[in-house]
Amino acid sequence: MCIRDRGYNYVGLTGNPDRQQQIRERGLVMFRWGHMWPLFVSKKFYADGRKPEPVDWSDKREWLPMNDKGERKHNGESLCFSNPEALAWFADNAANWVLSQCKGAELVSIWPADRPAVVLCKCPKCRARGLSPTDWYILTHREIKKRLDERGWKGRLGWIAYHGTREAPKKIDLPDNLS
Repeated sequence: MCIRDRGYNYVGLTGNPDRQQQIRERGLVMFRWGHMWPLFVSKKFYADGRKPEPVDWSDKREWLPMNDKGERKHNGESLCFSNPEALAWFADNAANWVLSQCKGAELVSIWPADRPAVVLCKCPKCRARGLSPTDWYILTHREIKKRLDERGWKGRLGWIAYHGTREAPKKIDLPDNLS
C-alpha cells in the first residue's frame, strides 16, 4: 500500500532534486505554506530568484494601510488593498515569491500574519467596500493566482480558514481554482 493511500500524501518542499524525485515516485505532493503576508510587505521578491530586498515605502505612502487614527503606516502585515496599484504590487510580489522560492511545490498556501485578527486598512475606500477579512483574503489570492496563471505556474494555490479568516466570506465567492 502506498503512503498516499493511507492519507499521508503531503510532504514539505525540498530543494534537493534527488529527494524531489523520490517524493514524486512515492506519489506524494510537495507543499510550501506559511504566514507569508508580513514577508510580502517587507521584502521585494524577484521571479528570477535574485536576492529579495527590503521595501522602502517612503515614496508609496498611499499604498500603506490606514490605522484607526487615520494614519497611513507600514504595519508589517498588509497594504491598502482598495488601491489598485498596491493590490497589483502585492499580488506580483507574492507571485514572484512562489516562482522563486517554491520551485517544485505542487501546493503553495499563503496566509496572513499569525494573529487572532487580520490587520487590514481602515481607510474610507476599504471600509466602504464592506468586505470581511475573509473577503479581502480571497480577493488578494484571486489576484495572486491570476498572475501565477499568466506566468504558466501549474501548482495549486491554497488558503486557510484560521483566526481572522474563519468566518465565511460575505461578498467574494471562493473561486474554484483555489485550494
